[in-house]
Order: sequence, then C-alpha cells, then structure tokens
Amino acid sequence: DRIHRYSGVAMLLHWMIAVGVFAQWRIAESAEHAGSETAGRAIMANHFSLGLVILLLVLLRLGWRVVRPNPPLAAHLAGGERTLSKATHSLFYVLLVALPPA
Repeated sequence: DRIHRYSGVAMLLHWMIAVGVFAQWRIAESAEHAGSETAGRAIMANHFSLGLVILLLVLLRLGWRVVRPNPPLAAHLAGGERTLSKATHSLFYVLLVALPPA
C-alpha cells in the first residue's frame, strides 16, 4: 500500500544523504591526520564541496516532503514515542541544514 510506505524518491534521497554524512565524517577524520597543512586544506575542500551537495539533497528531500508527505507513524507507538520520533527527525533536519553554512 503506497500510503504506508516512503516513496522511492524519498528513500533514495535518504540513503544519499546518509552516505554523504558518513563520507563527511571520514573526510574530516582524514583531514585531521593529514601530513601537512596543505594536504589538510585540500581534503577540507572536498569536505566543503560534499557539504554543499548534502545541503542540496536535504533541501530536495524537504521539498519532496511537501509534495509527498511521509507515511503515518505506526499505530502501536505510544504518544511519547511519536513525539520523540518527530523531535529527533526534526533535529536531524535542523542540523543537516544548519551545519553546512557553519
């Protein structure tokens, strides 16, 4: 039932963002351990570029949510679990939008 599933576009954007965030972490780690300041700067240039790509993907994902809202949360979740789920999801989006310009 399509109403109770995320769309293929939403899932693709989700996984592209998740892989990008993981890659960002690894890039930042490698920049910390670069042999020279010049090498570290070159690595961080990639970090910056990927951050902009992730920001674009997040904005596309948020736009997609307007067009195709998320499916409802599972009916068996308690009220507190629903609230925590929504708050956590919102916090992730805030961080994904706020961190690239920082």
